[in-house]
Amino acid sequence: MSKYLFPALVLAAAGFSACCLTSVADEPSQPQENQAAIQQSAEKFTKAFNAGDAATIAAQFTENAEYLSQDGSVIAGREAILEDFTETFKQSPGLKIETTIESIRFLGKGVAIEKGTTWVTRKEGEEPIQSGYAVLHVNTGEGWQIAHVREIAALQHSNYHRLKELEWMVGEWVDEGSDSLVVTSCRWSKNKNFLLRSFKVRMAGRNELEGTTRIGWDPEAKQIRSWTFDNAGGFAQGFWTNDGDRWIIKMTGIINDGQTASATNVFTFIDGNTYTWQSVDRILGGEVSPNIEEITIVRQAPPPH
Repeated sequence: MSKYLFPALVLAAAGFSACCLTSVADEPSQPQENQAAIQQSAEKFTKAFNAGDAATIAAQFTENAEYLSQDGSVIAGREAILEDFTETFKQSPGLKIETTIESIRFLGKGVAIEKGTTWVTRKEGEEPIQSGYAVLHVNTGEGWQIAHVREIAALQHSNYHRLKELEWMVGEWVDEGSDSLVVTSCRWSKNKNFLLRSFKVRMAGRNELEGTTRIGWDPEAKQIRSWTFDNAGGFAQGFWTNDGDRWIIKMTGIINDGQTASATNVFTFIDGNTYTWQSVDRILGGEVSPNIEEITIVRQAPPPH
């Protein structure tokens, strides 16, 4: 990797992004304030990086900060970091970064270690470069700053950045009708390469159908793809297309008696606690089937403590 791509990964190592914070252990003193301060810095850093603003980025580091790359090279001091970022943006204009913060652990008052994964894209349309990172944050009294960064080779590839627009699906969901109940659960797989959904359908108090769906990124088709299996022996695959707040899924499959089936399913995001689902253009065994009209699905309230 070019020397001048390091600074892109300094941001990676810093983990500065308004991204998902998946695991946080708060500092004993003022945990909410400290977490908020780091996240505010993250937003500022990401905005500056994507704007090519080297001065704002360098200001996030302590005067004697160090960055250790995968090959053992070291960038030492705020001034050297400023020079390297300046040269990077000059040599590679348009660099963009996406980051997943996997953990922040407060070691005591004013000291925190952050770990995560980043994707750096040099030009639009190019495949991003993935890297892991670990960073030491210190509270200097003037706010949280970066004291030390270590770049880590990504041991496992993650397509989180391809799937993060569907992150709102994570959680427990329910649709309850007069004589039916559909319960859906969604979670991330390890390393966030897939969203794993399970569903159960009850009619008149009896379990009628249940199954699982795995949603991932198809690198050959360059599209989000899903695979669904039900306990009746049927299976299907779907290709996902985004249309604003809607996701349109073209489904094809086989039911347990060997008949082919196809449909267009539509998920529409309403807010963090609500989405709708409908199924149209339904064909079963070569015959047209009725559409399923739009259903509203809500996030299930957590059980009382």
